[in-house]
Amino acid sequence: SDGKIISWKHLQELYNLDKVNAVRHVPKLTDRHLDPGSQLAMRVKLATQIFSSQVATALNVYASVKLLPENVLSTAFFIKNMDILFDILNSRKPKADKPTRSALTLNNKFIQQLEDLRVWVKGWHFCGARSQKGISSHWGLDVTISNIICLTNELLYEDFFYVCTAQFNQDCVENFFALIQSKGGWNDRPTAMQFKSAYQNVLVLLFNRTI
Repeated sequence: SDGKIISWKHLQELYNLDKVNAVRHVPKLTDRHLDPGSQLAMRVKLATQIFSSQVATALNVYASVKLLPENVLSTAFFIKNMDILFDILNSRKPKADKPTRSALTLNNKFIQQLEDLRVWVKGWHFCGARSQKGISSHWGLDVTISNIICLTNELLYEDFFYVCTAQFNQDCVENFFALIQSKGGWNDRPTAMQFKSAYQNVLVLLFNRTI
């Protein structure tokens, strides 16, 4: 939205410059990060290692000593924000090693930070795309952030002390509904009352596991 260009080319330039150094700024980056191929293209770990604060810092460092052009700073800013967004959307503990990995509460600033990041995400414009509305991953990220904000606010105002956003990811949801389905035996079309009963049963089971 501010006219700055984010480019994959900047990451390639960073990697080519960094990999020949005796002391690397981004030691986790490898050839497979820049060219993952079809088998590794869906590996979330590779994406999170690229969109990390370490990569953002390295881009800033190389730009500051004129080894990379100044326009890589926009990519560094983008990667830093993505790192923060990943952390907030994957919190697992009330307190974590990085503040942004801590659970959301009414007293910390991360819900507002998530609101700001949503505005930032909505302002993305994809160069060369035939239709800005046709990019499903962009729409999906916006919906994800919006839903996390709404669900978190509702839970916190229902007297939850904190919310660990990692519990909203697909694996957790699939596991939860697999437990509900297991309560129905061979019945794959439960009535509303049967579903409610199974749902309550699973909640009690999970609660007993945590105490």
